Amino acid sequence: MWPLLRGGDRVLIRALEPGEPRAGQIVLVASAPPVLHRVVETGTDWVRTRGDALPEPEPPWPRARVVRVAELRLRRGRLTALRAEPPSPWVRAVGLARNARSMVSGLLSGRRSSGTP
Repeated sequence: MWPLLRGGDRVLIRALEPGEPRAGQIVLVASAPPVLHRVVETGTDWVRTRGDALPEPEPPWPRARVVRVAELRLRRGRLTALRAEPPSPWVRAVGLARNARSMVSGLLSGRRSSGTP
């Protein structure tokens, strides 16, 4: 969920209320490991999520696996409400660029460690 959520941030989560989750909300999915992503689409018995910096949504989760909604972020002693709205195009572009850089670095370091020039 970078750049909205960063390493060291703490997130206050709450139980789902009737009618939730809704598109735009950040939810906690009970999986291994747990997933904290934004809802992009919902169906009768499924929820589709995507991390703000990811290019594509994940496959749908069973609705029963969506267990909490993120409300607040605590960063350096400051609380910020987590709004149920999609990230701006600029935020998505920055996140996508960061993911691409990370993937290229991983590929290059793997190439170096395997002895490939």
